[in-house]
Order: sequence, then C-alpha cells, then structure tokens
Amino acid sequence: MLKKVLFFTLAIAIAIVSVIGADAAVRGYTLGDADNNNEVEIIDATIIQRILSDMITDPDGSITHRADVDRSGDLDIIDVTWIQRYNAGMDVPYRIGEYISPVPATDPYELPIV
Repeated sequence: MLKKVLFFTLAIAIAIVSVIGADAAVRGYTLGDADNNNEVEIIDATIIQRILSDMITDPDGSITHRADVDRSGDLDIIDVTWIQRYNAGMDVPYRIGEYISPVPATDPYELPIV
C-alpha cells in the first residue's frame, strides 16, 4: 500500500513539474530583459552583476535564459557589456530588446508528413 501511495505521489509531482517546465519553455521573452518587465534597462545589467557576484541567485535559470544575449550558455560580464552598450544607444550584434517568440511545441512522437 505504501509503495502505491509513494508511486502515485511521485507521478503527480512529475506531472506538475512537466506542465510548469513546458509552460516556461513556450513563452516568449525580450532578449536582455533580466527582470522580465519587457524592457531592457540598466537595471537588467545590474541584476546580472548581482548574480555574478552571488548576491542573488537564479534558481530556475529563467534570468540566464532571458539575459544571456550572446547565447554562450552562461551569464557573464560580456552579457552585461552588451546590455550597457544597448542602453547607451551603441550598435550591438545581437537582438537585444527584441521579443523572441516562443518555439512551437511539437509532439516528439509525431511522424512527419510525407
């Protein structure tokens, strides 16, 4: 009986995490927007610096996802510099400040149409 209860509880937990994770993966965002207010401001660079200095954390990786403007996979001082240049009106080689559309969800078991 205990095994059934534990299995059921685990199944519910996995389902909840899957739904939450899937929802986060399909929402769009503004590239460089660390605080998720749909604008890229100097506070976004400050938030990255606070993460880099371990003053705050990014437990779910959402800040890293939105603010990693060079798509290196890490937040670093380079991302801060690009955001500062963007805010100063200088040219940047990335789509900072642009809305990044969500990737359409696909069924991994769906067969291609031939």
